[in-house]
Amino acid sequence: MATPIETLEAASAEIAAGRVQKGARLAYEAAFRAVANAAKRHKRPCETIEDARKFVCWLEGLPSEPDDPVDNAPLFDRDEDGQPIPLPAPEFIGAFDIAESFKHHGQSPIELTYWEADEYTMFLPAIQWLVEEMETAQRRDPSAWMR
Repeated sequence: MATPIETLEAASAEIAAGRVQKGARLAYEAAFRAVANAAKRHKRPCETIEDARKFVCWLEGLPSEPDDPVDNAPLFDRDEDGQPIPLPAPEFIGAFDIAESFKHHGQSPIELTYWEADEYTMFLPAIQWLVEEMETAQRRDPSAWMR
């Protein structure tokens, strides 16, 4: 079986050759497999797209359990001037959202997709980043969300 990075390379080649739907399917496959491999290393389930989404949220340190104290924490703290201090930006979630878009484009009739041909190439670096980051990804400290 090809590694996620090898699958991503195949996706890139398919997209470059104009076979964007096949490339999109392969790009999603690379991303999902990378996430599933990381989930396995962290002893977390990842059989479905819902499992993968829960896992990337878990990596971000977001609350996932109903009793998690983060659920009741304020969305942001305020600095000494009363200005909101923003929360950290979720990175894995955004990249996985792009992977899900690749999945949609790979499964939908081409006339129902909304990307132009060059946009497939434009979004591939997000998938590459996700695949590479999953190799060593560690969970973000949940306290980052409790300001």
